[in-house]
Amino acid sequence: MPLSVPFLTAPILQQNFNLLEILGIIILPMLFFILLIIRQKRRNQQLRKMKEELELFKERYEQVSDQSGTFMWEVDRNGMHTYVDPAVEKVLGYTPSEMIGKRTFYDDLLPEDKEELKIYGFQMLEQGKKMKNREVRQRHKEGHTVYTLTSGLPIYDGKGNIIGYRATDTDITSRKKIELSLKESEEKYRLLFENALEGIAVLQQGKIKISNPMLRNILKTNKGELKEKNLFDFIYHEDRARVEKIHRDRVKGFKDRITEEFRVVRKDGAIRWIESKGIQIIWNGAQASLNFLADITERKETEKNILHLSYHDQLTGIYNRRFFEEELHRLDNPRNLPLSIVIVDVNGLKLFNDGFGHKAGDRLIVTVAQLLDKESRGNDVAARIGGDEFVVLMPNTDENQAKAFEKRFQEVLAKKNVSEIPISVSLGFATKVDDSMKIQDIFKRAEEGMYRRKMDQSPRYKKETLDRIMQVVFDRIHWEESHAKNTEALARVFGQVMGYSQKEIENLALAGYYHDIGKIGVDQEILKKKTLLDLEELKFMERHPEVGYQLLNTINETFAIAEIVLYHDEKWDGSGYPQGLKGEEIPKGARIISLVEVFDNLMHDRPYQPALSFEEAEALIESEKGKAFEPQLVEVFLNQVLPHIYENTQKEKPETF
Repeated sequence: MPLSVPFLTAPILQQNFNLLEILGIIILPMLFFILLIIRQKRRNQQLRKMKEELELFKERYEQVSDQSGTFMWEVDRNGMHTYVDPAVEKVLGYTPSEMIGKRTFYDDLLPEDKEELKIYGFQMLEQGKKMKNREVRQRHKEGHTVYTLTSGLPIYDGKGNIIGYRATDTDITSRKKIELSLKESEEKYRLLFENALEGIAVLQQGKIKISNPMLRNILKTNKGELKEKNLFDFIYHEDRARVEKIHRDRVKGFKDRITEEFRVVRKDGAIRWIESKGIQIIWNGAQASLNFLADITERKETEKNILHLSYHDQLTGIYNRRFFEEELHRLDNPRNLPLSIVIVDVNGLKLFNDGFGHKAGDRLIVTVAQLLDKESRGNDVAARIGGDEFVVLMPNTDENQAKAFEKRFQEVLAKKNVSEIPISVSLGFATKVDDSMKIQDIFKRAEEGMYRRKMDQSPRYKKETLDRIMQVVFDRIHWEESHAKNTEALARVFGQVMGYSQKEIENLALAGYYHDIGKIGVDQEILKKKTLLDLEELKFMERHPEVGYQLLNTINETFAIAEIVLYHDEKWDGSGYPQGLKGEEIPKGARIISLVEVFDNLMHDRPYQPALSFEEAEALIESEKGKAFEPQLVEVFLNQVLPHIYENTQKEKPETF
């Protein structure tokens, strides 16, 4: 029989349900606690993971901050740093401890920026505004400038009050230096572009995409007028097609750096020469050309002048020997037969140069050249091939036509004169009628014909010219004609008294007549001056014996008297001119002419003195014995020549001679 424990079993059995409750009361909290532990463990794991992630983030931030040169900072409402990232040291050189509570955000700003940025910073703080990518220049601890890019926003407390400002500074110094360098380079290139001495233009499909002031100056346009304009609209119509092709080739790279010349028509209508060179470029993703244009109008004019001078005679303006020789070769072909050559030589050029000066001689040459060019036909070639020699090439011209030209030209010359002297030329011509004839032989025949004419004409013309010069002197100075004739007469008598031969007498008389021919080169105002001549005027006056010598020395008829005329103003004592000869150094004939021409001047009114009486003139001549005149010749003149003259006139001494 089982043991029965009624006081024990019965209550228990009776309270089974309560036990379960008791167990629930005990177990559930334990389970809850266990769950809490598990949850806390998971949370701790999450916290550890978050911490690890935070550490990783911090590490990454510091790494990025360190590598990017970025640091974070915070300031209070007074601008004092309350927090600074350690990365600040690499940017500004300060440690956080040197900045927090010790330096404001504006302490390290550059002096020239400080006031503006300080005001701006406090405005952002007070107004609660964000700052984004503001460029700031700061002073590094060591003194150099650091460029930073600052972005920030205000810091609020739990009540929404602004208590400070949080920002990041990124060091952009390297980038800024590059930018400044690029800007400096850009400025340099801009200055070069804007101030270039050549016009610069980028052309794309002929349109001007960009141009500099010099191009506007070349084309005489205003700023902005050329933008998108077609450059070809400015090209001279005769050059346009060629220039368009050049541009097309240049855009394709075929004409890189090739220099071309063309003309443009400016806005004011003027035509200018342009020299252009350029290269192919890419502009906004499309092919274009960079072109450099220089105004070479002046250079072209200079080249034209040089070319003109190389083929033209500088004095006369007609063609020169070089051009003649090239044309002679060019025209020497059957198409131009018969081909005539006319050679023209100016007579008496030396007389003109000696008598009237080289300017008068030049006028003579120019006059002949102009007339020759005028009388030549359009396809003729008139050229100056020597000092006084010209030639005319006449294609398709036979001998009769050449003769007609000669006659016509001589008739025209007969109506012209230079310095009151008629113009004279000697002509010769020859004609090539067959291709087998050598052109050099034709030229030689024409030259020989000219020289034959000159041998006949030149001496006669020179004598005529000499007499014409004397007539000009007589016309300019009214007393010179009577003075020349009186001196001639006195010299003839002197020669007779001296027992000279007839030839010597005639030469002496001729020297008396021509002794003042050199005055053709003296200004009339000097010759007619009533007061003493100044030194400059004397210098001109004292040239007249040399001019006379040059004139007379070129002619056979007067060659023998040239030296007498040269020295007729020398004095016995050496005080005369032009060479200051003395005594016997002076030719005898010159000593005689000197005496008799002075006597005649004394006997007649002159601008510088009134006429003397016969006795006064004799006395003055006597007083100059041994000074101006040879003593022996004075005695002969006073005692033999003058008595001979008045014995053959009125048997008494005349008041004037």
